Amino acid sequence: MINIQILLLIHYKIDHFGKYGCSFDNEAQIPYFVYMSKHHLKTLVETLNDLREEGFKEDFEYRNHTLKVIGQSKPYKPEEVEVVGQYRFEGESNPSDASILYSLRTHDGKKGTVIDSYGASADADLQKFLDQATKQVK
Repeated sequence: MINIQILLLIHYKIDHFGKYGCSFDNEAQIPYFVYMSKHHLKTLVETLNDLREEGFKEDFEYRNHTLKVIGQSKPYKPEEVEVVGQYRFEGESNPSDASILYSLRTHDGKKGTVIDSYGASADADLQKFLDQATKQVK
C-alpha cells in the first residue's frame, strides 16, 4: 500500500512545478520521480512551435546518408552536429503511430529539427548518424 503522504507530494509536485512526474516500480509499487521537460504532454506541433521560439528554426532532412537543411546543399557529418533534445510522441488514435523529434545544433550555428518514425519503422541510418553525433541529452 502506498503512503498517502507520498501521493500528496507527487500530486503537489505535478500540479505546482509542472516538471516532475511519477512512475512506479512494478514489483514494489514504490514511486520515483522522473524529470520531464517543459514539452511533456504537448503534441508534436506544439513542441515544434516551442522549439522554433527557442531558435530551432531550420528544418533538417536526412536522405542518402546525408543530413542537410531543407533547400540547402551543405551536408553535415555526425561530428558537426549536436543533438540538443529528443521528444517522443504517439499518435492520438493509434499508439503504434509514433514519432520522435530531435532538436539539433550544427558546428556552424544552425539550429533546427528533424523528425523520424519511432520503433520498427524508424530510419536506421538516421539513428546511426545521430548516435555518432555529439549528445547534450542522455
